[in-house]
Amino acid sequence: MFRRLREGITPTDVIMWLIGGAILIAILIGSTVTLTKGPYTARHWFDFIVFGLAQGSIYALIAMGYTMVYGTLRMINFAHSEVFMSGPYTAYFFAPEENRWMLIASFKRPMTNTYLKRFHSFLENFIPTTGDQSRMALYGNPWVMDANGKWTAIASAKFTADQTARKRFRLDYAGGTMAKNFYLKNCGFFVPSTPIDSQFSIEAPSTAPVIDFTKLQ
Repeated sequence: MFRRLREGITPTDVIMWLIGGAILIAILIGSTVTLTKGPYTARHWFDFIVFGLAQGSIYALIAMGYTMVYGTLRMINFAHSEVFMSGPYTAYFFAPEENRWMLIASFKRPMTNTYLKRFHSFLENFIPTTGDQSRMALYGNPWVMDANGKWTAIASAKFTADQTARKRFRLDYAGGTMAKNFYLKNCGFFVPSTPIDSQFSIEAPSTAPVIDFTKLQ
């Protein structure tokens, strides 16, 4: 029996076993050092475990998809993970000085397999040194078109905020309505702030946009 086993072992098998053994030893040593001397608390390890399970579950789903595709078609479909893992989003804005719609951005959001569920308008300061300067933006004549080409007027909105506001690192933020527009305002250290998750409504616009989507680049 051992002779037959010896005859079936190739040099490649030996090398792979040695590499696998070396990796296992390195993992055991590294884990022991980290557990005994590392700076991680029980909370850190709990987060690591939860993240590992979540990430591993995603990889397991992808592997199951490959298995089903390969088992049925007897061929590898390399587009499978692309379909599962991302969703494309594109945004345009109308430039009055150019009298045409222009592309803002087009990207694929990873780990997404659903259509866009809701849309957002935002006002953000990306330059810390200008945090003492107030800024405000108006959002008027809001409409949304569905996949069938039907326009729907937007007459209500919810004021939300990022973690900077939710954790009260800064309180100079506001949102609401002004005439027939929604507005957002931030920075400048003004008071008072608008309660987060407040709901606002405006008079629904009556004239839908006229856009030739075939001309969008």
